[in-house]
Amino acid sequence: MIILKRLKLRNFLSHGDTEIDFPLGVTAIIGPNGAGKTAIMDAVIHAFLGFERDVKTRGENVDDLIRRGANGAEISLLFEANNRDYLVQWIRTRGGRVEASLQRKDLGYIARSAKQVRQEILKLLELDSRTLLNSIFIRQGEVTNLVEVTPADRKKLIGRMIGLDAFEKTWEDMREIVNHVEKLKSNVETEMHGKSERLKEKKRNYDEGARTIRGLKEEIGVLKEEVEQLEKKYGLVSRERQSLDEKERIFNNLKKDYDIIRRDLSNVEDRLGEIARELEESVKAREEVRKLESEIEKIDLLEDYVKIVRDFQEYDREERNLREKLMLLDEAENWIKDCLKKIVEFNYASKIEADSAKIDLPDEPIGLNTRAAKTVSDVEHLAEQLKTKEKEITALSKKVEGFLVKPTRQVLNGKLAELEKKIREIEDSIKEKDGEIGGISSRIEKLTQDFNSLDRSDVCPLCRTRLTPQHREQAKL
Repeated sequence: MIILKRLKLRNFLSHGDTEIDFPLGVTAIIGPNGAGKTAIMDAVIHAFLGFERDVKTRGENVDDLIRRGANGAEISLLFEANNRDYLVQWIRTRGGRVEASLQRKDLGYIARSAKQVRQEILKLLELDSRTLLNSIFIRQGEVTNLVEVTPADRKKLIGRMIGLDAFEKTWEDMREIVNHVEKLKSNVETEMHGKSERLKEKKRNYDEGARTIRGLKEEIGVLKEEVEQLEKKYGLVSRERQSLDEKERIFNNLKKDYDIIRRDLSNVEDRLGEIARELEESVKAREEVRKLESEIEKIDLLEDYVKIVRDFQEYDREERNLREKLMLLDEAENWIKDCLKKIVEFNYASKIEADSAKIDLPDEPIGLNTRAAKTVSDVEHLAEQLKTKEKEITALSKKVEGFLVKPTRQVLNGKLAELEKKIREIEDSIKEKDGEIGGISSRIEKLTQDFNSLDRSDVCPLCRTRLTPQHREQAKL
C-alpha cells in the first residue's frame, strides 16, 4: 500500500516553489482553472516514473514541464510503502540532464541514478509503468467521458483506463498457449495417475519397511541394553586392570629400590671390611711408630753427617777438576798473548777485533785471563768451604759416635734420594762450567789454526789484509 505524505515542487509547470502535505484520508485539491491542480498529479506521476519517453503528461517536449524562465525543475516526494518511509528526488534541466535519488529513512540512499530509482519504485509498488498509469491515475476529462459516453464506449474507456484491452489482446495471444497447457495438463494428469499407483505401491513398501525398522529398533534397544551392561563390566575390568598396572609399577619401583639398597649394603659391608683392615694396619703402624720414636731423634744428625760427607767428596773432586782446567787455561792464555803481541806489531789489532765479532766470539781473547782469575777465586773459595766442612764433620763425628744407631731402610732411602737430587744439581753446574771451557778451547783452537795458516795464505784470516813475507817473518818471531 502506497501513502503519499509530502510533495515539494520547484519550477515545475506553474509551481515556482510549492510544498503540499497529504494527511491520512481523502485529500481534495480545489482551485480555478490554471491554478496548477493537474500539475500536482503530473508531478506525482513523474516522481514515481521519472522523465522517460513512455511517461507523458502534457506537451511533446519534456522541457515544457520546466517553468518559463527557469533552467530546471525539481520534484521531491515523501511516501510510505510497506510501513517504511521513502524520499524520492528528481531534477530535470533544460537540455535533458536528469538527476535522481531514492533513500530509505532507516538505511540512507538505496539508488542514485534515474534507472535504478525507477526500478526500485516499481519493485516497491509491484506494478509496471503502464499498469500504474492506467489503474491508479484518472486525468482531467476522463471522468466526464465515463458518464456521457454509451455503455460500449464506457467499457472501452474503462478497459483502456485499467488496461483491460491489453489483457484481452494478451488473452487472444495466449489462447494457443492455454490450449497447449491444457493438453500438457491432460498428459500430466494421466502421468500423475500412474505415478499415484506407483506411489501407493511405494507407500505399502514404505509401511512394510517402517514395520521392519520398528522391529530392528526394538532389537537395537535390546542390544543397546546389552552393550551398556558390557560397557559397565568393561569399565570395572578396565579400572581393575589400571589398579593392577599401578600396583605392578609400584612393585617394580620397590624392587629397583631393593636392588639398589642391597647393592649399597654390599658396598658398605666391603667398605667396613676395608676400614677394619686399615684400622688393624694403623694399629700395627702405631706400634711401629712407638718403636721408632727413639730412633727418629737421631735421624737428623745422621742426615747432616751423610750430607757433609757427600758434599766434601764432591767439593774435593770439583777442586781437582777445576785446578786441572785452570792449568790448561793458563797455558792457553800465555800462548794467545804471544800471538797477539806479534799481530799487534803489524797493526792488525783493530781488524782482529772486527773479525772476532764476525766469528761470534762472546769475549775478547784477552778476557780469558779475567775468566781464569775468577775461576781461581772460586776454587779458593771452595777450598775454604771444604776446610770448614772438614772441621764440622770432625766435630759431628765425635758427637755421633756415642749414640749412632742404624736407621731403618725406608728412612735412609728417603734421605739418600734428597742427597742424590742435590748431587745432580751440583753435577749440572759442573757441566755448565765444562761447556764454557769447551767454548773457550774451541776459540783457542780456531786462533791456532788461523796462525798456522799464515805461511800458506796470502790474506790474513782475521782482518782479510794482504800479507807480505815481512809480515810472516814478524808473526813467527
